[in-house]
Amino acid sequence: MELTYQYDGLPPRVYKFTGKERDSESGLDNFGARYNSSSMGRFMSADPAGLLAVSLKNPQTWNLYGYTMNNPLRYTDPTGKYTCADDNNKCQTDQDKAFEAARKRDLQSNDKSVVAAAQAYGDPTKDNHVAVAFVSGDQGGTSFTYSTNGKTVTYQITVTIPGSHTDIALDEDVGHEGTHVGQDQAFASSLKPSGSLDPALDLTTYVSENAAYHVNAAIIQASGEPRSLDPAGNYVIHPGDSPAQVNDTINRFLADPVNRYNVTPQNPGPKISGQN
Repeated sequence: MELTYQYDGLPPRVYKFTGKERDSESGLDNFGARYNSSSMGRFMSADPAGLLAVSLKNPQTWNLYGYTMNNPLRYTDPTGKYTCADDNNKCQTDQDKAFEAARKRDLQSNDKSVVAAAQAYGDPTKDNHVAVAFVSGDQGGTSFTYSTNGKTVTYQITVTIPGSHTDIALDEDVGHEGTHVGQDQAFASSLKPSGSLDPALDLTTYVSENAAYHVNAAIIQASGEPRSLDPAGNYVIHPGDSPAQVNDTINRFLADPVNRYNVTPQNPGPKISGQN
């Protein structure tokens, strides 16, 4: 089973073996550090670790082009962690550092949902099936793909953050997309190799986005300054808004077709398992 899925209006992408994006022109799967050919069953370049990847006790490791010592049923080679996708997972670009600083600010929040969103990414460079990248423009998002083959479940989550965002806007991005990361992780954890899943974790667009924008609202209210959920300034969250007022603003924002969601409790949109 394969799924192509995206949040927040991102263009769809095609994900294949172990949730890696396949280049339509070359037919190769992007594993971050190098490309893999599924038809040939090997990487197209040598392991960048070189001789550090070699063990004298295991002859399979001497093939620097091989995938997981030619044992893909037991091992995977994710290279997409809370990976800093823009600098080969060094996490040393200015944008990477700003992202991690924002994540740490969210971790210090008094709001549990903000903290949970920041925790969902895991720590930088450690394998968490989450990759973080930066995009131009003002719109990021979270894409999620999973596959089941009767024996294993694999998944990958890719978060994109507008590279121009800083301060509270960046804190909001990290919290909002981190909420989606946590939702996808919960959904993935319920999956069985057979493809069965927990229906309670198969969230609709309305439920997932309502939760994510409540994280935006919590960050905004903690800042002490009013901010709008939309660029036009039509859906403003104020520090003194009650929970009911916040929920009403978020619901009106999500129902407005201009904001690309056009979902309501009565028309909640597709579920995670069906958005492709």
